[in-house]
Amino acid sequence: MSSLARLFADNIVPIIVVASVGFALRRFLNVDVQSVSRVAFYVCIPALVFSLLLNTQIRVTDVLRMMAFAAVIVTCVGILAWLVARLLRLPPSLTAALVLASAFMNSGNYGLSVNNFAFGQNGLAWASLFYITTSLLTNSVGVYIATVGRTSPGRALLGLLRVPAVYSIPLALLVRASGL
Repeated sequence: MSSLARLFADNIVPIIVVASVGFALRRFLNVDVQSVSRVAFYVCIPALVFSLLLNTQIRVTDVLRMMAFAAVIVTCVGILAWLVARLLRLPPSLTAALVLASAFMNSGNYGLSVNNFAFGQNGLAWASLFYITTSLLTNSVGVYIATVGRTSPGRALLGLLRVPAVYSIPLALLVRASGL
């Protein structure tokens, strides 16, 4: 088997299988997708992040560096999208849409799975830090951009309090530091 076929079989096929099972569950058993998404968002992702940060040997400085890296990427892409919107003379609503679609990626659903299959637990831990940072930015800055003129920056930042994964980072680092 060629290396490309093996890479596909080891990393992409498992994701396709899991996605197919999810599709089949929705199609044939009428599983409520919103409930499953809520459980994933409020329980599974924070638990995954907590476990990964607790059980991998990533230093606190590296955690902060990865989070800063993710923030810089989102910021740079957002600025580029905004500049393109200005050059195209897009109205504010389309400018916001372009910035949101360009800068705020969905690095969780597909990205975490690919990183886990390709790089194992350590890769998944790094990808989770990236995902959490982009999720925080999406739920604060992204909300503000989406509602420009309809909400205050402070109210958008309060949206961060509703992202459970935020709490899993300091909790995991505290547990690690205390040696529990």
